[in-house]
Amino acid sequence: MSRGSSRFLSDLYILYLAAILWFIVPVYGMGLALILPSDVQGFEVGLDIIGACTGLAAFFWGARGGPLALSRSTIVYELGSPVSRTKLLSPALARQTLFGAMFAALAGVLMLAINGGAEDGLAGPARVSAVCLCAAAALVLQAAGWLVVLRGHAGPRRLLAVANAVASLATAAFVASGGSLSSGAGLTLLAAVVVVSGGVAVAGLRWVPIDVLWKQAAALDAMRSSMQTFDFHRVLLDLRRASGPKRVGRIRLARDWMPTAVWRQFAALQHDAANHLLRLLVAGSALSALIAFADGWQGITLLAIAGCAGFIGLEFSGSLAATADQRGFVVHYPAGSASVLRNQLATMLGLTLCVGGIMVGWQLPSQAADASVALILCGFGALGAALQARLGSPDLGKLAGTFGIGTLGPMLWARAMLGPAVLMVGVVGLAHRVWHHEAGDPSLWVGLLTAVAVGAGLVATHPLERNPDD
Repeated sequence: MSRGSSRFLSDLYILYLAAILWFIVPVYGMGLALILPSDVQGFEVGLDIIGACTGLAAFFWGARGGPLALSRSTIVYELGSPVSRTKLLSPALARQTLFGAMFAALAGVLMLAINGGAEDGLAGPARVSAVCLCAAAALVLQAAGWLVVLRGHAGPRRLLAVANAVASLATAAFVASGGSLSSGAGLTLLAAVVVVSGGVAVAGLRWVPIDVLWKQAAALDAMRSSMQTFDFHRVLLDLRRASGPKRVGRIRLARDWMPTAVWRQFAALQHDAANHLLRLLVAGSALSALIAFADGWQGITLLAIAGCAGFIGLEFSGSLAATADQRGFVVHYPAGSASVLRNQLATMLGLTLCVGGIMVGWQLPSQAADASVALILCGFGALGAALQARLGSPDLGKLAGTFGIGTLGPMLWARAMLGPAVLMVGVVGLAHRVWHHEAGDPSLWVGLLTAVAVGAGLVATHPLERNPDD
Protein backbone atom coordinates (compact mmCIF):
# COMPACT_ATOMS: atom_id res chain seq x y z
CA MET A 1 0.00 0.00 0.00
CA SER A 2 1.38 3.41 -0.95
CA ARG A 3 2.05 6.14 1.59
CA GLY A 4 -0.72 8.31 0.13
CA SER A 5 -3.31 5.53 0.34
CA SER A 6 -2.29 4.72 3.92
CA ARG A 7 -2.63 8.36 4.95
CA PHE A 8 -6.00 8.63 3.20
CA LEU A 9 -7.33 5.57 5.04
CA SER A 10 -6.04 6.99 8.32
CA ASP A 11 -7.87 10.26 7.66
CA LEU A 12 -11.07 8.38 6.84
CA TYR A 13 -10.81 6.48 10.11
CA ILE A 14 -10.42 9.74 12.05
CA LEU A 15 -13.50 11.13 10.29
CA TYR A 16 -15.38 7.96 11.19
CA LEU A 17 -14.45 8.44 14.86
CA ALA A 18 -15.52 12.08 14.68
CA ALA A 19 -18.92 11.09 13.28
CA ILE A 20 -19.42 8.67 16.16
CA LEU A 21 -18.32 11.28 18.68
CA TRP A 22 -20.80 13.76 17.20
CA PHE A 23 -23.61 11.53 18.45
CA ILE A 24 -21.91 10.62 21.75
CA VAL A 25 -20.66 14.04 22.88
CA PRO A 26 -24.16 15.50 23.50
CA VAL A 27 -24.87 12.66 25.94
CA TYR A 28 -21.87 13.63 28.08
CA GLY A 29 -22.67 17.29 27.53
CA MET A 30 -26.15 16.82 28.98
CA GLY A 31 -24.56 15.00 31.92
CA LEU A 32 -22.22 17.94 32.45
CA ALA A 33 -25.25 20.25 32.27
CA LEU A 34 -26.50 18.61 35.47
CA ILE A 35 -23.32 19.76 37.22
CA LEU A 36 -23.13 23.13 35.43
CA PRO A 37 -26.76 24.14 34.87
CA SER A 38 -27.07 26.58 31.99
CA ASP A 39 -29.85 28.08 29.93
CA VAL A 40 -28.34 30.99 28.02
CA GLN A 41 -31.00 32.44 25.73
CA GLY A 42 -28.45 34.24 23.59
CA PHE A 43 -26.36 31.16 22.75
CA GLU A 44 -26.68 31.66 19.00
CA VAL A 45 -25.87 35.37 19.38
CA GLY A 46 -22.61 34.43 21.07
CA LEU A 47 -21.94 31.95 18.27
CA ASP A 48 -22.52 34.72 15.72
CA ILE A 49 -20.05 37.01 17.49
CA ILE A 50 -17.40 34.28 17.49
CA GLY A 51 -18.06 33.60 13.80
CA ALA A 52 -17.73 37.30 12.98
CA CYS A 53 -14.34 37.43 14.73
CA THR A 54 -12.78 34.54 12.80
CA GLY A 55 -11.47 36.87 10.11
CA LEU A 56 -9.53 38.90 12.66
CA ALA A 57 -8.19 35.74 14.28
CA ALA A 58 -7.10 34.45 10.87
CA PHE A 59 -5.22 37.68 10.21
CA PHE A 60 -3.17 37.38 13.40
CA TRP A 61 -2.64 33.63 12.89
CA GLY A 62 -1.36 34.21 9.39
CA ALA A 63 0.95 36.97 10.61
CA ARG A 64 2.45 34.55 13.13
CA GLY A 65 3.12 31.70 10.72
CA GLY A 66 -0.22 30.25 9.65
CA PRO A 67 -1.59 26.72 9.90
CA LEU A 68 0.80 24.79 7.61
CA ALA A 69 2.55 22.58 10.20
CA LEU A 70 5.13 20.50 8.33
CA SER A 71 8.06 18.40 9.47
CA ARG A 72 11.62 19.28 8.55
CA SER A 73 11.96 16.16 6.41
CA THR A 74 8.89 17.19 4.39
CA ILE A 75 10.32 20.66 3.82
CA VAL A 76 13.74 19.35 2.78
CA TYR A 77 12.81 16.37 0.64
CA GLU A 78 9.40 17.29 -0.75
CA LEU A 79 9.31 21.07 -1.00
CA GLY A 80 12.90 21.01 -2.16
CA SER A 81 12.04 18.74 -5.09
CA PRO A 82 11.11 20.03 -8.57
CA VAL A 83 7.41 19.41 -8.01
CA SER A 84 4.57 21.91 -7.86
CA ARG A 85 4.44 23.43 -4.38
CA THR A 86 0.67 23.74 -4.70
CA LYS A 87 0.35 20.01 -5.38
CA LEU A 88 2.49 19.13 -2.38
CA LEU A 89 0.89 21.53 0.10
CA SER A 90 -2.77 21.15 -0.89
CA PRO A 91 -3.27 17.78 0.91
CA ALA A 92 -1.69 19.16 4.10
CA LEU A 93 -3.87 22.28 3.99
CA ALA A 94 -7.01 20.22 3.29
CA ARG A 95 -6.20 17.85 6.13
CA GLN A 96 -5.63 20.60 8.66
CA THR A 97 -8.74 22.45 7.51
CA LEU A 98 -10.81 19.31 7.87
CA PHE A 99 -9.47 18.44 11.30
CA GLY A 100 -9.89 22.00 12.58
CA ALA A 101 -13.48 22.11 11.31
CA MET A 102 -14.18 18.70 12.81
CA PHE A 103 -12.88 19.74 16.23
CA ALA A 104 -14.88 22.98 16.13
CA ALA A 105 -18.08 21.10 15.23
CA LEU A 106 -17.63 18.74 18.18
CA ALA A 107 -16.89 21.64 20.53
CA GLY A 108 -19.97 23.50 19.30
CA VAL A 109 -22.35 20.59 19.83
CA LEU A 110 -20.82 20.00 23.29
CA MET A 111 -21.43 23.62 24.32
CA LEU A 112 -24.98 23.41 22.98
CA ALA A 113 -25.60 20.25 25.00
CA ILE A 114 -24.28 21.91 28.17
CA ASN A 115 -26.67 24.76 27.47
CA GLY A 116 -29.59 22.33 27.25
CA GLY A 117 -30.14 22.77 23.51
CA ALA A 118 -29.51 19.18 22.41
CA GLU A 119 -32.67 17.67 23.82
CA ASP A 120 -35.03 18.55 20.97
CA GLY A 121 -33.62 16.32 18.24
CA LEU A 122 -30.74 16.78 15.82
CA ALA A 123 -31.84 19.94 14.02
CA GLY A 124 -30.32 22.35 16.57
CA PRO A 125 -27.00 20.50 16.96
CA ALA A 126 -26.73 20.16 13.17
CA ARG A 127 -27.11 23.93 12.65
CA VAL A 128 -24.63 24.79 15.39
CA SER A 129 -22.16 22.20 14.11
CA ALA A 130 -22.48 23.55 10.58
CA VAL A 131 -21.74 27.10 11.75
CA CYS A 132 -18.72 25.96 13.78
CA LEU A 133 -17.47 23.75 10.96
CA CYS A 134 -17.67 26.50 8.32
CA ALA A 135 -16.24 29.18 10.62
CA ALA A 136 -13.27 26.98 11.58
CA ALA A 137 -12.64 26.00 7.95
CA ALA A 138 -12.68 29.66 6.91
CA LEU A 139 -10.31 30.48 9.81
CA VAL A 140 -7.70 27.93 8.71
CA LEU A 141 -7.96 28.78 5.00
CA GLN A 142 -7.82 32.53 5.54
CA ALA A 143 -4.83 32.14 7.87
CA ALA A 144 -3.00 30.29 5.08
CA GLY A 145 -3.83 33.14 2.71
CA TRP A 146 -2.69 35.80 5.17
CA LEU A 147 0.57 33.89 5.64
CA VAL A 148 1.43 34.54 1.99
CA VAL A 149 0.22 38.14 2.16
CA LEU A 150 1.99 39.14 5.38
CA ARG A 151 5.06 36.89 5.47
CA GLY A 152 5.55 35.97 1.80
CA HIS A 153 8.01 37.50 -0.61
CA ALA A 154 6.24 37.14 -3.97
CA GLY A 155 2.90 36.62 -5.66
CA PRO A 156 -0.24 38.78 -6.09
CA ARG A 157 -0.35 39.63 -2.40
CA ARG A 158 -2.60 42.67 -2.77
CA LEU A 159 -5.21 40.69 -4.66
CA LEU A 160 -5.12 37.87 -2.11
CA ALA A 161 -5.41 40.37 0.75
CA VAL A 162 -8.45 42.05 -0.81
CA ALA A 163 -10.21 38.72 -1.38
CA ASN A 164 -9.56 37.57 2.18
CA ALA A 165 -10.65 40.91 3.63
CA VAL A 166 -13.88 40.96 1.61
CA ALA A 167 -14.77 37.45 2.79
CA SER A 168 -14.12 38.38 6.43
CA LEU A 169 -15.95 41.69 6.26
CA ALA A 170 -18.97 40.06 4.60
CA THR A 171 -19.43 37.78 7.61
CA ALA A 172 -18.91 40.61 10.09
CA ALA A 173 -21.33 42.90 8.23
CA PHE A 174 -23.99 40.18 8.10
CA VAL A 175 -23.78 39.64 11.87
CA ALA A 176 -23.66 43.38 12.58
CA SER A 177 -26.85 43.88 10.56
CA GLY A 178 -28.70 41.44 12.82
CA GLY A 179 -28.38 38.31 10.71
CA SER A 180 -27.95 34.89 12.28
CA LEU A 181 -25.27 32.56 11.01
CA SER A 182 -27.47 29.63 12.04
CA SER A 183 -30.17 30.67 9.54
CA GLY A 184 -30.29 29.50 5.94
CA ALA A 185 -28.90 32.80 4.68
CA GLY A 186 -26.13 32.73 7.28
CA LEU A 187 -25.06 29.19 6.42
CA THR A 188 -25.11 30.04 2.72
CA LEU A 189 -22.89 33.06 3.37
CA LEU A 190 -20.49 30.97 5.46
CA ALA A 191 -20.28 28.34 2.72
CA ALA A 192 -19.47 31.06 0.19
CA VAL A 193 -16.81 32.48 2.52
CA VAL A 194 -15.23 29.02 2.83
CA VAL A 195 -15.16 28.65 -0.96
CA VAL A 196 -13.59 32.09 -1.47
CA SER A 197 -11.10 31.56 1.35
CA GLY A 198 -10.20 28.15 -0.05
CA GLY A 199 -9.58 29.64 -3.48
CA VAL A 200 -7.35 32.34 -1.99
CA ALA A 201 -5.39 29.79 0.08
CA VAL A 202 -4.86 27.36 -2.81
CA ALA A 203 -3.89 30.18 -5.18
CA GLY A 204 -1.29 31.40 -2.71
CA LEU A 205 0.31 28.01 -1.93
CA ARG A 206 2.91 28.35 -4.65
CA TRP A 207 4.28 31.45 -2.87
CA VAL A 208 4.25 30.10 0.70
CA PRO A 209 7.46 31.32 2.43
CA ILE A 210 9.63 28.26 3.14
CA ASP A 211 11.75 30.13 5.68
CA VAL A 212 8.70 30.59 7.91
CA LEU A 213 7.77 26.91 7.64
CA TRP A 214 11.33 25.88 8.49
CA LYS A 215 11.35 27.96 11.68
CA GLN A 216 8.11 26.31 12.73
CA ALA A 217 9.28 22.77 12.00
CA ALA A 218 11.86 22.56 14.82
CA ALA A 219 9.30 23.79 17.37
CA LEU A 220 6.74 21.29 16.09
CA ASP A 221 9.18 18.41 16.49
CA ALA A 222 9.80 19.51 20.09
CA MET A 223 6.04 19.72 20.61
CA ARG A 224 5.59 16.11 19.50
CA SER A 225 8.23 15.06 22.02
CA SER A 226 6.41 16.92 24.80
CA MET A 227 3.11 15.30 23.84
CA GLN A 228 4.59 11.84 24.38
CA THR A 229 4.98 12.63 28.09
CA PHE A 230 1.72 14.62 28.28
CA ASP A 231 3.64 17.76 29.26
CA PHE A 232 0.93 20.14 28.06
CA HIS A 233 2.62 23.23 29.46
CA ARG A 234 5.67 22.48 27.32
CA VAL A 235 3.36 21.73 24.37
CA LEU A 236 1.87 25.20 24.71
CA LEU A 237 5.32 26.80 24.74
CA ASP A 238 6.36 24.82 21.67
CA LEU A 239 3.17 25.84 19.88
CA ARG A 240 3.94 29.47 20.59
CA ARG A 241 7.44 29.01 19.26
CA ALA A 242 5.97 27.44 16.15
CA SER A 243 3.46 30.26 15.64
CA GLY A 244 5.92 33.08 15.25
CA PRO A 245 9.24 34.62 16.29
CA LYS A 246 9.76 36.27 19.64
CA ARG A 247 10.41 39.99 19.76
CA VAL A 248 13.35 40.02 22.12
CA GLY A 249 14.36 43.19 23.90
CA ARG A 250 11.62 45.50 22.62
CA ILE A 251 10.08 46.15 26.04
CA ARG A 252 12.03 46.07 29.30
CA LEU A 253 9.89 44.90 32.21
CA ALA A 254 12.35 43.62 34.83
CA ARG A 255 13.96 46.40 36.89
CA ASP A 256 16.82 46.25 39.38
CA TRP A 257 14.77 47.76 42.21
CA MET A 258 12.14 44.99 42.11
CA PRO A 259 12.01 42.27 44.78
CA THR A 260 13.67 39.05 43.58
CA ALA A 261 10.43 37.10 43.08
CA VAL A 262 8.86 39.94 41.11
CA TRP A 263 12.06 40.44 39.09
CA ARG A 264 12.08 36.76 38.12
CA GLN A 265 8.47 36.99 37.03
CA PHE A 266 8.98 40.01 34.77
CA ALA A 267 12.31 38.69 33.47
CA ALA A 268 10.44 35.62 32.21
CA LEU A 269 7.89 37.85 30.49
CA GLN A 270 10.11 40.45 28.87
CA HIS A 271 11.72 38.10 26.32
CA ASP A 272 8.41 38.08 24.46
CA ALA A 273 6.77 41.03 26.18
CA ALA A 274 4.75 42.36 23.24
CA ASN A 275 3.00 39.04 22.61
CA HIS A 276 2.46 38.41 26.34
CA LEU A 277 0.82 41.82 26.74
CA LEU A 278 -1.32 41.29 23.64
CA ARG A 279 -2.58 37.92 24.89
CA LEU A 280 -3.30 39.38 28.33
CA LEU A 281 -5.24 42.23 26.73
CA VAL A 282 -7.33 39.85 24.60
CA ALA A 283 -8.08 37.46 27.48
CA GLY A 284 -8.79 40.32 29.89
CA SER A 285 -11.08 42.07 27.41
CA ALA A 286 -13.01 38.84 26.85
CA LEU A 287 -13.31 38.41 30.63
CA SER A 288 -14.63 41.95 31.03
CA ALA A 289 -17.12 41.50 28.16
CA LEU A 290 -18.45 38.27 29.68
CA ILE A 291 -19.09 39.99 33.01
CA ALA A 292 -20.69 43.00 31.33
CA PHE A 293 -22.95 41.27 28.81
CA ALA A 294 -23.49 37.67 29.97
CA ASP A 295 -25.20 36.09 32.96
CA GLY A 296 -22.32 35.13 35.23
CA TRP A 297 -24.30 32.40 36.99
CA GLN A 298 -24.91 30.32 33.88
CA GLY A 299 -22.72 27.23 33.65
CA ILE A 300 -21.57 27.90 30.10
CA THR A 301 -20.68 31.48 31.01
CA LEU A 302 -18.69 30.28 34.00
CA LEU A 303 -16.78 27.91 31.71
CA ALA A 304 -15.92 30.82 29.40
CA ILE A 305 -14.85 32.99 32.35
CA ALA A 306 -12.72 30.11 33.66
CA GLY A 307 -11.10 29.74 30.24
CA CYS A 308 -10.10 33.41 30.25
CA ALA A 309 -8.88 33.17 33.86
CA GLY A 310 -6.82 30.07 33.11
CA PHE A 311 -5.32 31.76 30.06
CA ILE A 312 -4.26 34.75 32.15
CA GLY A 313 -2.73 32.41 34.72
CA LEU A 314 -0.75 30.61 32.02
CA GLU A 315 0.82 33.89 30.92
CA PHE A 316 2.35 34.32 34.37
CA SER A 317 3.50 30.71 34.84
CA GLY A 318 6.76 30.98 32.90
CA SER A 319 8.96 31.87 35.87
CA LEU A 320 7.72 28.98 38.01
CA ALA A 321 8.05 26.59 35.05
CA ALA A 322 11.65 27.68 34.48
CA THR A 323 12.49 26.96 38.12
CA ALA A 324 10.70 23.60 38.07
CA ASP A 325 12.67 22.52 35.00
CA GLN A 326 15.73 22.20 37.28
CA ARG A 327 14.32 19.30 39.24
CA GLY A 328 16.16 16.78 37.11
CA PHE A 329 19.33 17.93 38.91
CA VAL A 330 20.32 17.90 42.55
CA VAL A 331 19.76 21.62 43.05
CA HIS A 332 20.46 23.65 46.16
CA TYR A 333 19.13 27.03 47.28
CA PRO A 334 20.35 28.90 50.39
CA ALA A 335 16.88 28.74 51.96
CA GLY A 336 15.62 25.72 50.02
CA SER A 337 13.72 25.60 46.74
CA ALA A 338 10.34 25.57 48.52
CA SER A 339 10.88 29.20 49.56
CA VAL A 340 11.65 30.19 45.96
CA LEU A 341 8.59 28.36 44.65
CA ARG A 342 6.32 29.87 47.31
CA ASN A 343 7.48 33.38 46.41
CA GLN A 344 6.96 32.72 42.72
CA LEU A 345 3.49 31.25 43.30
CA ALA A 346 2.50 34.23 45.47
CA THR A 347 3.77 36.65 42.81
CA MET A 348 1.97 34.72 40.09
CA LEU A 349 -1.30 34.77 42.05
CA GLY A 350 -0.92 38.47 42.79
CA LEU A 351 -0.28 39.42 39.15
CA THR A 352 -3.17 37.29 37.90
CA LEU A 353 -5.54 38.87 40.40
CA CYS A 354 -4.22 42.33 39.50
CA VAL A 355 -4.96 41.78 35.81
CA GLY A 356 -8.38 40.39 36.68
CA GLY A 357 -9.03 43.32 39.00
CA ILE A 358 -8.06 45.85 36.34
CA MET A 359 -10.36 44.23 33.79
CA VAL A 360 -13.42 43.67 35.97
CA GLY A 361 -12.83 46.05 38.89
CA TRP A 362 -14.86 48.81 37.29
CA GLN A 363 -17.85 46.43 37.32
CA LEU A 364 -17.70 45.70 41.06
CA PRO A 365 -20.08 48.54 42.09
CA SER A 366 -22.81 47.48 39.65
CA GLN A 367 -22.18 43.71 39.34
CA ALA A 368 -20.41 42.82 42.55
CA ALA A 369 -21.36 39.12 42.51
CA ASP A 370 -20.33 38.43 38.90
CA ALA A 371 -17.09 40.41 39.19
CA SER A 372 -16.23 38.60 42.43
CA VAL A 373 -16.78 35.26 40.69
CA ALA A 374 -14.38 36.32 37.95
CA LEU A 375 -11.70 37.26 40.50
CA ILE A 376 -12.12 33.97 42.37
CA LEU A 377 -11.77 32.03 39.13
CA CYS A 378 -8.66 34.07 38.31
CA GLY A 379 -7.18 32.73 41.53
CA PHE A 380 -8.08 29.15 40.63
CA GLY A 381 -6.80 29.72 37.10
CA ALA A 382 -3.43 30.80 38.51
CA LEU A 383 -3.29 27.71 40.76
CA GLY A 384 -4.17 25.41 37.87
CA ALA A 385 -1.52 27.03 35.66
CA ALA A 386 1.02 26.72 38.48
CA LEU A 387 0.32 22.99 38.71
CA GLN A 388 0.79 22.58 34.97
CA ALA A 389 4.06 24.49 35.13
CA ARG A 390 5.29 22.67 38.23
CA LEU A 391 4.72 19.09 37.08
CA GLY A 392 6.55 19.16 33.77
CA SER A 393 8.06 16.05 32.17
CA PRO A 394 8.09 13.08 34.55
CA ASP A 395 10.83 10.54 35.19
CA LEU A 396 9.33 7.80 33.02
CA GLY A 397 11.85 5.16 34.09
CA LYS A 398 11.14 5.65 37.78
CA LEU A 399 7.38 5.70 37.26
CA ALA A 400 7.45 2.52 35.20
CA GLY A 401 9.70 0.77 37.72
CA THR A 402 7.54 1.80 40.69
CA PHE A 403 4.02 1.38 39.34
CA GLY A 404 4.46 -0.84 36.29
CA ILE A 405 4.47 -0.07 32.59
CA GLY A 406 0.74 -0.72 32.29
CA THR A 407 -0.17 2.18 34.57
CA LEU A 408 2.13 4.68 32.89
CA GLY A 409 -0.42 6.08 30.42
CA PRO A 410 -3.24 6.66 32.96
CA MET A 411 -0.80 8.21 35.44
CA LEU A 412 0.55 10.63 32.85
CA TRP A 413 -2.98 11.65 31.89
CA ALA A 414 -3.92 12.10 35.56
CA ARG A 415 -0.88 14.33 36.16
CA ALA A 416 -1.58 16.38 33.06
CA MET A 417 -5.21 16.94 34.06
CA LEU A 418 -4.47 18.12 37.60
CA GLY A 419 -4.33 21.78 36.59
CA PRO A 420 -7.61 21.83 34.63
CA ALA A 421 -9.23 19.75 37.40
CA VAL A 422 -8.42 22.44 39.98
CA LEU A 423 -10.00 25.10 37.79
CA MET A 424 -13.01 22.86 37.12
CA VAL A 425 -13.60 22.39 40.86
CA GLY A 426 -13.77 26.17 41.20
CA VAL A 427 -16.24 26.42 38.33
CA VAL A 428 -18.52 23.69 39.73
CA GLY A 429 -18.42 25.16 43.23
CA LEU A 430 -19.38 28.60 42.00
CA ALA A 431 -22.03 27.17 39.67
CA HIS A 432 -23.80 25.88 42.74
CA ARG A 433 -23.89 29.44 44.06
CA VAL A 434 -21.74 28.93 47.09
CA TRP A 435 -21.57 32.59 47.84
CA HIS A 436 -25.33 33.08 47.70
CA HIS A 437 -26.19 30.13 49.97
CA GLU A 438 -28.63 28.72 47.41
CA ALA A 439 -27.41 25.12 47.23
CA GLY A 440 -27.49 23.11 50.45
CA ASP A 441 -24.85 23.70 53.07
CA PRO A 442 -22.49 26.41 51.73
CA SER A 443 -19.80 25.57 54.27
CA LEU A 444 -19.28 22.19 52.57
CA TRP A 445 -18.52 23.81 49.21
CA VAL A 446 -16.37 26.51 50.83
CA GLY A 447 -14.39 23.81 52.62
CA LEU A 448 -13.94 21.84 49.41
CA LEU A 449 -12.74 24.86 47.46
CA THR A 450 -10.38 25.84 50.25
CA ALA A 451 -8.97 22.32 50.50
CA VAL A 452 -8.41 22.11 46.75
CA ALA A 453 -6.74 25.54 46.66
CA VAL A 454 -4.44 24.66 49.57
CA GLY A 455 -3.62 21.25 48.06
CA ALA A 456 -2.79 22.81 44.69
CA GLY A 457 -0.52 25.33 46.39
CA LEU A 458 1.30 22.57 48.29
CA VAL A 459 1.88 20.52 45.13
CA ALA A 460 3.04 23.56 43.17
CA THR A 461 5.57 24.50 45.89
CA HIS A 462 6.83 20.99 46.67
CA PRO A 463 10.65 21.22 47.08
CA LEU A 464 12.79 20.46 44.06
CA GLU A 465 15.71 18.96 46.00
CA ARG A 466 16.18 15.26 45.39
CA ASN A 467 18.36 12.69 47.04
CA PRO A 468 21.18 11.33 44.90
CA ASP A 469 19.62 7.86 45.19
CA ASP A 470 16.26 8.98 43.68
